[in-house]
Order: sequence, then structure tokens, then C-alpha cells
Amino acid sequence: MRYPKLRELKEAITAIIKGPCTTKYPYQPHSPAKRFRGKPVYSNDGCIACAACSLVCPARAIEVKDTVDRKKAVRRMVLHLDECHYCGQCSALCTTKADSPPGIKHTTEFDLAGLDRRQMISQTDEKELALCEACGDVITAKAHLEWLAKRLGEIRQNKSSMRQMQKGHHD
Repeated sequence: MRYPKLRELKEAITAIIKGPCTTKYPYQPHSPAKRFRGKPVYSNDGCIACAACSLVCPARAIEVKDTVDRKKAVRRMVLHLDECHYCGQCSALCTTKADSPPGIKHTTEFDLAGLDRRQMISQTDEKELALCEACGDVITAKAHLEWLAKRLGEIRQNKSSMRQMQKGHHD
């Protein structure tokens, strides 16, 4: 019983000497830590509309909107910030996270309160979809297929250069 009282007394004296540990927000701007996970934001240049972020979102805050009609077939990624838990799964498991810019990343913006839920939406530009020629179903976004072709091309080039090195080594 005696030790907890001494610990509390020590904490009280330390607080009097050092001052409060809180910031003066909202009167002074607060700067969050370097790795703070704030508002997630899509990059229209980096996002390939592969929908990986929507598959890993535990809050189901990311919606994939496919519009397929005779004139156009497009996909739009929609992030509902009012439902987001800011867990970071979307940016951690983004297909293009190693690219510059990544498809989705977290900012340090955190003061997102609002009265209108319709304003708490972040979305990408429309990305053209690739459709199956036989049945017309959605395969994926064309940007996703282009990204895959580019990545597979790099792997193929690396393998062929390794084969040439091995062949030259054995000669």
C-alpha cells in the first residue's frame, strides 16, 4: 500500500516541475509523429484499380464501383472516410506500394470531423476496364493489366540476362 502512494507523489512532483504533457490543440497546430496513419489518399497516377485495397479493408470502407454499359466500362475506387479505421492495411498491402507514386498512402492529416457524410469520400479517376470477349464480364482494369505486363517483362529480362551470364560462365 505504501509504494503506490510514493509513485503517485513522484508523478505529481514531476508534473509540477515539467509542466503538462498535452499540446495546446486546437489553438496551436499539432504535428503528428512521422509514421502517423492519418487520412488515406488515392493517387490517380499510382492507382491501377486492382481492388486489392478493398479486399484487405477490415472496415469495408473501400468500395469498387464498376460501370459497364454499351458506351463505357470503367472502375472507380471510392474510400468512405467516415467508415475508415485508419488501420493502414490498404497502403501496406497496395499492389503498387513500391512504385512512385503508390496507389494509396496515408497522410498526416487527422482533423477530419464534418457534418455531411457525402463530403467524407475520397475517390480515384475512372479507370478503363478490360472485359471478357466471350461473356462480357469484367476481368480487371486495363491499368492493372499494363502494370502486370511491365512487371513480367522486367522479370523476363532479368531471367534472360541470368541465363546469358550462366551460359558465358560455362563456356
